[in-house]
Amino acid sequence: MKIKTILEDALDEVLLNEVEFSKLKIIIKQAVSGNINEKKLREYILKSRIRIKDDLLKFFPSYVKLENDTHHGLPSDVLQKELQEKNVFLEQIAGRIDTIYQGLKEKMVQE
Repeated sequence: MKIKTILEDALDEVLLNEVEFSKLKIIIKQAVSGNINEKKLREYILKSRIRIKDDLLKFFPSYVKLENDTHHGLPSDVLQKELQEKNVFLEQIAGRIDTIYQGLKEKMVQE
């Protein structure tokens, strides 16, 4: 799936929430007919805007990461392989450091 499509789908889901639009339509009708006051209408609209902001804040960090990974031309399987190779290297280094430490520790005990 293209990144542009992912972005468009996510924005549609966040901004064009059908359930929220249906509720807003009902609340507007109630406000027009005088069944609820203007304050309740404003509260609902503000809650809706806050939800949109929160959803966008949750989405964009992962989108930016996906965008960066794609721009660098490195698919996630390549990144995963590099990470595994680096972990193996770090384990080898840790083993060598431990061997040196144990050797130094034994020398200090003998002295």
